[in-house]
Amino acid sequence: MLSVPHILADESSCYCHGYVLAEMSVHQTRDHFLEKYCAIVDNPQVGADLTSVYWRPGNWAMFLDLVQQLTGKPLVADAWVAKLKVPTDDLLAKEKQEYEAAVKAGPKSEPGSEFDLGMRVRLVHGDEEISDSQTDGGFQQACAKFKTWVRQHYLEGKQQ
Repeated sequence: MLSVPHILADESSCYCHGYVLAEMSVHQTRDHFLEKYCAIVDNPQVGADLTSVYWRPGNWAMFLDLVQQLTGKPLVADAWVAKLKVPTDDLLAKEKQEYEAAVKAGPKSEPGSEFDLGMRVRLVHGDEEISDSQTDGGFQQACAKFKTWVRQHYLEGKQQ
């Protein structure tokens, strides 16, 4: 399957097919989560499922096996093809409706409030550690320190 040459450059045929398989799995995975949980954004169950089935196994698991384990189906193009069949105007109207509903619902947490990502975040530039959520008092403080660093190194003397 991965030996079919690319139209313009035969040496990149594996890349093209890899992207197609990845796109198929994205649509199949999204459909699975929407069917199972009705929502993806800000849903901790989605993150838990992705972590346990897709990410935790690392490279020891076969890609097609991971998709089937999570979604309960072998990888097929059905979800992607279904999306491609939707007329553009209908798709835009549906996405606008979903966007407006999300805006109306508002954020899950107050903008600027501290929240626990359940992980340590280090922001680095080469060998230089700019900020660290563990030692700088949390994620928000690490981001503020990084923002200051960016301004000092890239925007100093320029209008902001």
